[in-house]
Amino acid sequence: MRVTSLIVLWIAAAPLFAQEGHLSLGHEDWEGVRLHFSAMFEPPDPVAGKEIDSMLVVGESGGHRLIFDRNQKRYFGYDVRMEPRASGTFLLRIEPLNLTKKQSDGLAVDASWTKLGLPRYPVVPDIRVGDTVTIDLLVNPATGQKIVDYISLKRSIDRSVPQDFSLAEVVLEWNNPSISVNGKPVESSPPGGGTTGSALWFYLPGHGEYVISLVPNPKLGFRKAGQVSDRILTFSDGGVMYRLESSSRIAPGLGVYNVYVRHSASSRPNGTFIFGSADRPEYLIHE
Repeated sequence: MRVTSLIVLWIAAAPLFAQEGHLSLGHEDWEGVRLHFSAMFEPPDPVAGKEIDSMLVVGESGGHRLIFDRNQKRYFGYDVRMEPRASGTFLLRIEPLNLTKKQSDGLAVDASWTKLGLPRYPVVPDIRVGDTVTIDLLVNPATGQKIVDYISLKRSIDRSVPQDFSLAEVVLEWNNPSISVNGKPVESSPPGGGTTGSALWFYLPGHGEYVISLVPNPKLGFRKAGQVSDRILTFSDGGVMYRLESSSRIAPGLGVYNVYVRHSASSRPNGTFIFGSADRPEYLIHE
């Protein structure tokens, strides 16, 4: 595995962020390769673990990476795009954050928050599956502590070593998603939007946030709430029926499968419909 280090310096004397779980991003043009993100303190600081929150917002040609400091009411982020090369390598672009108005309105921030930019946005050529790019995002010169974003390239399916299949490895896809509540269409994504992962999530104003999985996990608060078949996933919560539709098959296989749902009644200022996914359901649990 190669590791490429990119220094993106921002001097900060205020409390920094903390480690957070892995998130991943895929795109139909990336030939089955996914980008996996993990931000963490170096050296580790478990006390500051509650200061960080992060997310990935799916875009038409890649994604938007955001990290929030809820204690200081500031956030920063960047866009990430990847281009496959004929040689089997990829070109990775880190670009200024460029959200649509709808995406910006869906963030859990308001006018009292400060948006921070990065001093430079590198282009990384000739990276391969198995490589990791490290980006030093924030550095405290007084202590030497920094927050680092690790971006790794991995195949969606590892074909190198045979292994037994497990339910936890089932991948859900939600492309050009739309939602109906009690039979009434309420929201849909812009054309071209989509996400892939073992667990899906969405936020809908007035309804809160839902995490959806095919795996029973009562210890994390998941309960059996509905079913998925082909391009349609339905579930009920509190007497309300939700219907999720996709332009392609959501779950693999030809059957009808149970879905397990975890609900959070959190709200977002100026909220709108946003959605995403993660490799494991626990990466989406923040409470």
